[in-house]
Amino acid sequence: MKKKLIFVITKAGWGGAQRYVYDLAVGLPREKFEIAVAGGGGGLLWRKLAEYKIKVISIPCLYRDIQPIKDIMSFMGLLRVFWRERPDIIHLNSTKAGALGTAAGFLYKLLNPGKEIKIVFTAHGWIFKENLPSFKKKLYLFLSRIISWLQDNVITISQIDLKEARRFVTQRKIVFIPNGASIPNFLDREQVRIKLIGQHRNPKNISDIKIIGTVAELISNKGLEYLISAAAIIKKKESSLDFKVIIIGEGKERKRLEKIIKSENMTNEIILKGFMPDAGKYLKGLDVFVLPSLKEGLPYAVLEAMQAGLPIAATGVGGIPDLLENEKEGLLVPPKNKEELSEAIIKILRNPANAQKMGDAARLKSEQKFRLYDMIRRTEDLYNSKSKNK
Repeated sequence: MKKKLIFVITKAGWGGAQRYVYDLAVGLPREKFEIAVAGGGGGLLWRKLAEYKIKVISIPCLYRDIQPIKDIMSFMGLLRVFWRERPDIIHLNSTKAGALGTAAGFLYKLLNPGKEIKIVFTAHGWIFKENLPSFKKKLYLFLSRIISWLQDNVITISQIDLKEARRFVTQRKIVFIPNGASIPNFLDREQVRIKLIGQHRNPKNISDIKIIGTVAELISNKGLEYLISAAAIIKKKESSLDFKVIIIGEGKERKRLEKIIKSENMTNEIILKGFMPDAGKYLKGLDVFVLPSLKEGLPYAVLEAMQAGLPIAATGVGGIPDLLENEKEGLLVPPKNKEELSEAIIKILRNPANAQKMGDAARLKSEQKFRLYDMIRRTEDLYNSKSKNK
């Protein structure tokens, strides 16, 4: 008999947590699971799931920010969804969905005492590790502790999240399952370069232009202003270098980033490409991949850059050190440090042989340790295991 599984996520846009839900919902065997996905708003996740005829359920009042009235409405909405769908497994993703979904899921369990129901939460980076006032960090840590008591399992996707979980989650509930990813259908390098910078190139051959690129949502946690400032430093230090910085992604920080680009006098060098579907397929057109994040889970963008065999410069935050060992698969720098980020990028560009060596090592590591098949299989095993609250 099939198990009924419902994923819950705060936003139905497209980011790491949404990619994770999509990969599991599409990859889990249909003969074993009847799957639905519930979340706030609408977006690309809904459209991509529709291609596989996976049921989606909108929770209109579910937002990331704390809004007491809407949060109560979202809680009631989730409880109604659980009561109607009768899931055996509730798999929660992202902080707000995790909190409200756990409360609604626990009440659903109490109302169905004879039914075996499992509540699973995946931590895509703990909210109390974000750049927040001290009192908010303590509040979120306290709430995370309380909520974890009501959950059957907590999945951590990076070593640093695992370490944090051990501070407040009962050890027997914690499961470490790193993200895995299928390999994108990479496009031809020259084809990509023409698409990315064709209209922005100077008279030089397009193959002579160095492309420094990233794939990131335009939000503060991605630290993109530091990439912009690092590029300005590179322009001053390497005056003969012909380069472009390509930022693929969209978000609420666009206008602020455009102002920074203008203030740094980098309008000719930095291109905000906006959202591009299946952005990973363009990666082989880059010379360097950069992720200057302030906070991360285990980023798919870096994982796909590894699969592309690119040299990578990134901040050593969240799960990025799980993916990259400094000087082996890439270069790691502290967050919020434009000088060291610029130096790492210059080091990669100046030494193509070593850059190639790091890219090859990164590709091999992605193939050996971060396979999508392994993530799906281990998550399915967790679903089938006995509840840790028993």
